[in-house]
Amino acid sequence: MSSNLSNFNKPCSGCRRRKVRCDKAKPCLNCVRHGIPCIYDPQRDMGVPTPESQQQL
Repeated sequence: MSSNLSNFNKPCSGCRRRKVRCDKAKPCLNCVRHGIPCIYDPQRDMGVPTPESQQQL
C-alpha cells in the first residue's frame, strides 16, 4: 500500500471534531462548506508502542 493512501483512511480533524462523515478528499467537502482548514493527521503505526506507553507497562 502506498503512503499516500494510508494518510486518507481516517477522517480529517475537522470532521472528527464535528462527528460527521468525511469524504476524504483534499480538502474535504465539509471543511470547504464550513470554511475551516482541512487537516489530515499523520497516522502512527499502532503496532509500534511509544516510549511513553512502554513506560506505563
